[in-house]
Amino acid sequence: MDYRGVFALARTNLSRNSVASKQAGASRTSLNAVQTALMQPNYKAAPSKAQLKLFRSQARERETEIKSHSKLLAMRLKNFLTPAPRGAKEYRIDLRIHTSASETFYAPQNVTAEEALVRIALVKSLDLIAITDCYSFSSVERIKLAAAGKKLTVIPGIDLRLAIQGCDDATFTAFFPENFSSQAQQSLLEALAVPASASGSRSYILTKSLEQVIEIVEAHQGRLIPSRFDQTPLRLQLVAMLVEKYGFRAFDLAHEESVEYFREFWPDGGFTFLFSSNAFNLAQVGSRDSTLKLLTPNFAGLARAIERK
Repeated sequence: MDYRGVFALARTNLSRNSVASKQAGASRTSLNAVQTALMQPNYKAAPSKAQLKLFRSQARERETEIKSHSKLLAMRLKNFLTPAPRGAKEYRIDLRIHTSASETFYAPQNVTAEEALVRIALVKSLDLIAITDCYSFSSVERIKLAAAGKKLTVIPGIDLRLAIQGCDDATFTAFFPENFSSQAQQSLLEALAVPASASGSRSYILTKSLEQVIEIVEAHQGRLIPSRFDQTPLRLQLVAMLVEKYGFRAFDLAHEESVEYFREFWPDGGFTFLFSSNAFNLAQVGSRDSTLKLLTPNFAGLARAIERK
């Protein structure tokens, strides 16, 4: 998983934590004294060798301190995440891509969207993508056909919208095996009581409860994850319930810094965090992706990483 943004945040927090250290504070005090003297308007003399030696020494100490804390934070993050299985390799994935089967999807005229989507995914060096239209699987087979013979795995998925505790925009994404048949797709939609008129709709809200949706998805060999629950305060207040009552340990996040929220409330970790594009046009495909360690870049490998506890 790509945690460059998280590590950047960690390094920022590191500098704040370093201030609390008496030794570091004392070092910076002396360093700042030299810098202040050198910046005085009437300071014309060249810095002495002693001043330069002190400046260089303090700079080296500060660099060593930052590197040490960065390694510590990287180790904390590694221990906080679900451990990868032995023999796993890193794969780049984008697990929330929409097509013309979803409302508001845009593709230029005179462009075969399916072929263009696959070409863009390959250019972005993606190994695994999920087609997750709103209440529709109609584009999956065309995307899979366009990807045939290429180093890209396409898995079927679907976006679902629920109303939970006053939040009517609780979005979940469900993923299914590559061989999820059209009969199984129809069976799933019927079990979820999705009317034909809701196909592709971003506004339709399921009438089933979360418990029922989990049961139905998993009975159809699928896996369900919460999507972008860190995007609004109303969604965020549901996260504790999702973790503690329903056992969700995989989340598709809108903001990389939200990892710190999970670390604060569930320090024992065991989470998998994804950062998907939620693409509604071709240009957005792969604009956000995750690097995840999997045994295989397919549904079987993914299912292990995102299963509920």
